[in-house]
Amino acid sequence: IARAVVHDLYDSAAAPKIYSLFMQILGLTALVSPLIGAAILLSGNWRPIFALLLTVGIICTVTCLIALPETLPAERRTRIDTGQYLRDTHELLSNRLYFCTAMAGAFSLAGMFVLLTGSGFYFVQQAHWSSTGYASLYALTSLAFVITCELNIRALATMSPARIGVQALIGQLVLA
Repeated sequence: IARAVVHDLYDSAAAPKIYSLFMQILGLTALVSPLIGAAILLSGNWRPIFALLLTVGIICTVTCLIALPETLPAERRTRIDTGQYLRDTHELLSNRLYFCTAMAGAFSLAGMFVLLTGSGFYFVQQAHWSSTGYASLYALTSLAFVITCELNIRALATMSPARIGVQALIGQLVLA
């Protein structure tokens, strides 16, 4: 939803900055969430974590339904045509630049999610870290993510998103 709203409201020059701001917010939530989870686990029960996630999810859903207006102007809306959708999808996937960019983004996110889901198992189960110790490491990496997003916002003032993307991919490959 957030990406669609940005696409509807901002031009291609402003959108990358807004996306980076969204990513900073995501990073901040990733920074505090494990610490909250670790604090809940100190009670000895993991079930309240799911109750909290359910509550936050319901609050976000209701807030969007009530407070988030349609951002796509009526004159830009189109009727869904399955055949046209399939033709457009084929055209996009046939575009080598689009395909390579989309795959780079997809693999980058997949790598991040593999790290996020696997690191907890490794550090807590295999390396025998405490939940608080792992949450602190997770918070530190989230802080690095937030700082990187801020650097991206600043770099957008002097560099094109494409150039930043190439440099970011090279950086990810080196770090991987």
